[in-house]
Amino acid sequence: MNKHLFSRRKMYGLSFVAAILLFSGCTIGYNEDATWTSNVRNAQLESPTEVIVANNNDGTATIRWKVVEGAGGYEVSFYNVDDPEQRVPVGEENEFIDGCSVTRNIGDDTKYLACVRALGSTQLNNTEAKVPAEKDFTTLIETTGTIPVGTDIAEYFKTNPLPDSATELAYDLVAGGTYTMNDVVDFGAHSVTFRGDKVSHPKVTFGESARFVTCAGLKIKFIDFDCNAASSGSSSNSFILLSNDPSGAGLTASTPGQFVITDPIMIQSCEVRGINRHLIYCNSTSYCVKQFTVNDCILGFNQSNIIIHMNSSNAFIAHMMFQNSTLYSTVQSNQRFIHFSSRGPHWFINQTSGSDIYGLSTMYNGVSYRGGVNIQNCTFYNIAYTGQMANYGGILQNTTYMSITNNIFVNTGNNELIRRITNNNNSIPKLVNRNSGWYGDSYTTDAGMSYDANPIITNPNLTDPTNAVETERDFTPRGAEHLSARIGDPRWLPGGDEE
Repeated sequence: MNKHLFSRRKMYGLSFVAAILLFSGCTIGYNEDATWTSNVRNAQLESPTEVIVANNNDGTATIRWKVVEGAGGYEVSFYNVDDPEQRVPVGEENEFIDGCSVTRNIGDDTKYLACVRALGSTQLNNTEAKVPAEKDFTTLIETTGTIPVGTDIAEYFKTNPLPDSATELAYDLVAGGTYTMNDVVDFGAHSVTFRGDKVSHPKVTFGESARFVTCAGLKIKFIDFDCNAASSGSSSNSFILLSNDPSGAGLTASTPGQFVITDPIMIQSCEVRGINRHLIYCNSTSYCVKQFTVNDCILGFNQSNIIIHMNSSNAFIAHMMFQNSTLYSTVQSNQRFIHFSSRGPHWFINQTSGSDIYGLSTMYNGVSYRGGVNIQNCTFYNIAYTGQMANYGGILQNTTYMSITNNIFVNTGNNELIRRITNNNNSIPKLVNRNSGWYGDSYTTDAGMSYDANPIITNPNLTDPTNAVETERDFTPRGAEHLSARIGDPRWLPGGDEE
């Protein structure tokens, strides 16, 4: 026999035996037919000495641990510990596992704790471990710096400039802390997450000149802002101002002066009240923002101008999402909610010979579109009262997808909701379903509401949207149909925080 062939067969045989032994080691004490048994008997077991939690980058994590010889299995729990005083089980608590791994679902920006306890074996007369092995795990990106309570945020960044980094930076505010921000915070071309705490939001009070400036991705999360003292005198007094020095944002090869921000700009799980000017403004500079998202927010405006303002001749947002949020104004304004230039995603990509070199296209319902406008499960009150909901000449048929579903609009958009949001184009690809539009004393007469597949035409009867104390405003619908259909911002619905 060929000696090399014999050696390979011997090696494969040994590898197979080793694999069998490893698997048996994870199940010893539970498999009655196991042919291999542990030498650990009559023992008090300890929990695994090493537990590893690995992000699978598909919305799940796998928990793995080393074998405990003589164990009859393992008791596993996985908890959300955003509130360390109140662990929330993810999946089955105290689940019995006959093996050395288990998978759990995970979400973004969340702290977790994995607990693995070795169980006893009656066959080997081994006693279960008294306490589990524990392993912390988080989906929060690594913290670059923590800003002390009581600090003026603008002064902090003047003293602590952002480091040169090609990766996203993250700055934390302390849970429940109070802060001021009396000047500009300019993140330049750095992609930044600026975050507080999910459970106990820190609070930031703006001064007259306060604003965030960027020409890159920016995520603002889990913070409450009082912007009432910020100036309304100039468009530069926007909550988020895109920089007039966009040198780091990326310049298109074919169109000088067009700058692309491919990382998302996002406001998530924040209360921002007293916005006196724009929510986001392009600063008269030709930006293409790939993604702008507002999710799980309360945004209060003293609306004096356009809220989403991209007024440069080539400026636009390719994909825009408002989800699970409340937007209201303390005043009745004739200004628009959204205004883009005459350009749009279709123009930008066509100018680059039809190739999507910046990856602007996104899938909606299995189809790729160059732009998107998505407004889902939101409550609008007094926004653009006698103004237009949207004006964007660059949004064209077959290039942009629109989804407007499960929203409540009250005294909003000058009684022209869907028609304006869809750019007066009945042929644009869209999903319009289960919205309620109420203006003055009646159901909206907006002809565009005829696009809605299943509208609610009764009064949502919001509880107390005009309370003089802004933080006491209550947008809970009292309309029976609205409550039954569970439309509008979920936070105002019974059990909304639990969903």
